[in-house]
Amino acid sequence: MWKEERVNKNVVRGTPEFSTCCGKGQIKLPKAPPTPSYLYQVYNDPKKAKKFRKNIRMYNTMFAFTSMGGKVDHSINNGSSPYIYRLNGQNHHVFGSLIPNEGDDPKFCQLYIYDTEHELENRLKWVKVDDGKIVDSEIVKGLLDMLDSTNELVPFFRMARDRFKDEPVQDLKIVMKVSRAASGRENFIGPSNEVGAIMVGDLEDTCGERDIIIESKSNGLERISDIHPKLMALQYPLLFPNGEDGYHDDIPYSLTQKNSAKKRERVTMKEYYSYRLQVRHDEGNTPRLGGRLFQQYIVLDAFSAIEQARLWWFRTHQTTLRNDLYSNISKHVRDGEDSSSNVGKGFILPASFLGSKRYMQENFQDALAVCRYIGHPDIFLTMTTNPLWDEIVQMMKHMPDCLTVDCPDIIARVFKLKLDQIVDDIKKKSYFGVCVASKSHCTYFFTCIVFCKY
Repeated sequence: MWKEERVNKNVVRGTPEFSTCCGKGQIKLPKAPPTPSYLYQVYNDPKKAKKFRKNIRMYNTMFAFTSMGGKVDHSINNGSSPYIYRLNGQNHHVFGSLIPNEGDDPKFCQLYIYDTEHELENRLKWVKVDDGKIVDSEIVKGLLDMLDSTNELVPFFRMARDRFKDEPVQDLKIVMKVSRAASGRENFIGPSNEVGAIMVGDLEDTCGERDIIIESKSNGLERISDIHPKLMALQYPLLFPNGEDGYHDDIPYSLTQKNSAKKRERVTMKEYYSYRLQVRHDEGNTPRLGGRLFQQYIVLDAFSAIEQARLWWFRTHQTTLRNDLYSNISKHVRDGEDSSSNVGKGFILPASFLGSKRYMQENFQDALAVCRYIGHPDIFLTMTTNPLWDEIVQMMKHMPDCLTVDCPDIIARVFKLKLDQIVDDIKKKSYFGVCVASKSHCTYFFTCIVFCKY
């Protein structure tokens, strides 16, 4: 963290306090494990690293346990701009069955169980590289051996493979329970080197609303809850090669003197990902090495899950937002229309939700109100980011194996610090004269309208 990011800015000589990284010390999560030696070697291989980083999303899909919903839009990447990942539709992850239906090729988690004598060929069968070149089978074999030895999820499926191999196909189910002890592990008693899975035959008395239940044969797909601890490890085995837990809704705050009277007892999803995205010298840095895959993880899963939780709150608290004041039905009744059958049910997004219609309308009306009261603005200032800023370059030295373009969070944080400095220069230091009013808007870049008195 930079000192300018401290929350106690009024303290000049005292100890700085930071909230973004750890919630002023309230959030303490298990340390991220180090990067497996083989994966680190591939990232730094002089011959294979460049192509592996470019196609890392494809390699991750080869070993992912789950499939991703939504339609990926590839048309936007035409070579004239930096790589952009765009997904149309709702983002979700689903599981299928343990073994494929007759006539279908194995895919996703089925590759860990079905026909493992030809597992390498099965994984290479349905993969297509954009430039038409052949996938490096040596890398695929190395990643397969690495996950067999490091990932704690793989033994779950290998046990099912052994059952199918030694005996006739049985009606088995793999259950990944969502309940967690304080340590983050199910039914934890003491230290152990063993990893186990539960394969049961009858789940009628089991509550499986958020558990993952994989049938041996199934024609349907099961959607995985976005708060299941293993969701990210199942979807991104190359970012989490050890299969460690991700976010779940039962992570408690660490007890400190400052939060003794805090009402909330559990870490929020936003706080969890804010903690995980920080750079720490004493922890592993495997996700950041993923480049494009790391960006996909941040945007499509971490951010979209947080945004989905916020939208769910707005949807279930429409009474709190007083949606009756904005109802289209009331408008139709006032207009004298007797039938309201053609009026759909809408959900009101308040102005506090960035990007909503009321958010844009509020900013627009505020800008007009300022201009009406004071007059025409004196300065129209636009600020963009330079990835070669010294602060960004110095920060990247702490991550020697990462590229600046693959660390949008670092760029955004430095941009925010620069933005605060220029706003301070305008408003308090009067670089353009005495600032009597201003209206700023920040999306992909910063725009500020300033009214000055010379």
